[in-house]
Amino acid sequence: MRDGWGITGAAFFCFVSAAFAMRVSRNTLRYQCCAAGATRNLPMPDTTYSHRPLIEKLGIKPGARVATLRISDSVLLGEIAARAVECSVGKCRSECDAILLGVEGIADLGAIAKCRACLKPSGGLWIVYPKGRKDITQAQVMEAGLAADLVDNKVCSFSATHTALRFVIRVKDR
Repeated sequence: MRDGWGITGAAFFCFVSAAFAMRVSRNTLRYQCCAAGATRNLPMPDTTYSHRPLIEKLGIKPGARVATLRISDSVLLGEIAARAVECSVGKCRSECDAILLGVEGIADLGAIAKCRACLKPSGGLWIVYPKGRKDITQAQVMEAGLAADLVDNKVCSFSATHTALRFVIRVKDR
């Protein structure tokens, strides 16, 4: 292969033929016409979520009906209030598009069943729990969600100290 093009790891993909050569890396697509010798670098779309605001990671759309329970992030609460049609803090309302439930221990996971009853069939329940603690783990949060007939489908970093795990109602139960 020419110019050191070859598969050197999982970071990129390379294809070479008599007519052209193509190399795809994490952030660029390099296309080279072998006959003409012309090379073109094209930027790849950004697919990482790390730079996105938390409200976008949580999928809270404009006009959504949102409930937050035991969430103390005042900046996030302000963003939700500005974006959502209705935002209730401290209590669940019926037909919510999204519910954010903060838990600090296993005893707090009992509120999941009550929150499930307040979700729209297509809504999501975010369980926000502390990172790296032995008294409440991701496995315990997942087990509690599954016990409430929910299925987990997304996880995101909520803050430096907390993780959020989203649960939804199974499609067959909607």
